[in-house]
Amino acid sequence: MHGRRLALSLAAAATLLAGVAPGLGHAAPDGKTTICHKTGSAKNPYVIITPSNNSLPAHAAHGDIIPATPGCVVPTDTSVTLAPISEL
Repeated sequence: MHGRRLALSLAAAATLLAGVAPGLGHAAPDGKTTICHKTGSAKNPYVIITPSNNSLPAHAAHGDIIPATPGCVVPTDTSVTLAPISEL
């Protein structure tokens, strides 16, 4: 099981370093990351945007999903460790 966690962590890190949002099929431009931006709407709770990495701390502070996940579902797998925003 530890090997699987390591593999998932490495895959997540590689995804971040490549600038690709998992499952979204495209790479973000250099200096940007694709995220699920929290809208506050019950009907459409998230929209996918690709902001500057400089704005990620502000987006994280209000609950955006960074990086974007397929369907903008909040990750629940605690075995996956993503890089801190400061490393993006």
